[in-house]
Amino acid sequence: MGDTFRAVVTDRGGSDYWNGDGAYWFVTAHNEVTEILRISGLPDGEQEVLFAFEEHYTPIGAEVVVRAAGIGDTWTPDGTRFRGKATVLYDAFLEKYVVTGVMRSPWAEERWRAAAWFVECDGSKRTVREGSSPAGSSVCRERGTVASAAADGEACRDAQRETVRRLSEMGRGLTEWYADRFGGAPPGPGSAVRVSHYAAVTAEEAEASVVPTYLERVERFDGWGRSLSLGLGLRGLGPGGRALLIRSRGSDGAFDTDDYRVGAFPGGDCGADIVWADGSLAKWPK
Repeated sequence: MGDTFRAVVTDRGGSDYWNGDGAYWFVTAHNEVTEILRISGLPDGEQEVLFAFEEHYTPIGAEVVVRAAGIGDTWTPDGTRFRGKATVLYDAFLEKYVVTGVMRSPWAEERWRAAAWFVECDGSKRTVREGSSPAGSSVCRERGTVASAAADGEACRDAQRETVRRLSEMGRGLTEWYADRFGGAPPGPGSAVRVSHYAAVTAEEAEASVVPTYLERVERFDGWGRSLSLGLGLRGLGPGGRALLIRSRGSDGAFDTDDYRVGAFPGGDCGADIVWADGSLAKWPK
C-alpha cells in the first residue's frame, strides 16, 4: 500500500459499579498487533487488513481474571494469540487514513465478533468504546468519569451533520449535471424513494461524467467513513424521471431498506440511513 500502519486493539471490561448517570468501564487488556497476515483490495479504494495480535492484561484485567476464576468463569491466558481484521480507507475530506470495522476471532478457528478499542487523546487513554466508528475518534472523555451518553450523542450528530453536508454539496453538482443532460430540473424525491428506480454506479463511473465540470471530486465516504452508495442516470432516466441518488448507511453500516418514505427522522437515531435523491434530501436527521 505504500504506507505503514501501527494498530492497537483494546478489549473493554465492565465493572458492576453504577453511579446514577451510567456505568464505569475499564481497560482490561492491551492487544498489540504482531503480524500483518494479508492486505486485500476492496471496492472504492478500501483495503481489508488481516493481522495477528496478542492479548496482554492490564493490572486491573489480571485482577478481573482471578476473580472470574473464583466463580468458575474462564478467561483466556495472558499473551493469547488472536486473529484480527479491519478496513482501512483514505478520507479525502479529513486527509488521513481511517480504520473501521475492527473484528477479532480466536486463532484456532474463525469466529468473528466486533472488537473493542480505545481512543487516544493528548497521549492518554481517555475513551473506551465498542465497535469502530471514525466519528467516535473525535470524542474524548476525562479518565475515570462516568460514561457520557451526551458525548456519544454529540459524536452521532457530528457524523450526521458531516454526512448531510457531503450529500448536499455533491447533490448540487449532480443537479447541474442533470439539467444540462436532460434539459430541466430533477423532479425531487416526491413522497417515496425506491432504490430500484435508480441505476447503481461506482464513484469512478460518476467521476468520469461530472468531474471537473460539475464537481471537483465525487465523495466516496460519509461522516462515519463508510462508503456512499450512488445512483446516476448515465444511460437515461428511470421511472418518473429518476436519475440521482446518494445514500449513507449510517453508523451501523447496513441499509435500513430499499424503499424510503420521504421525511426526517430523530437526530439521535445514529444508525438510520441518510438519503439525497433527485434534487434534495429524502431522509435526514431532525
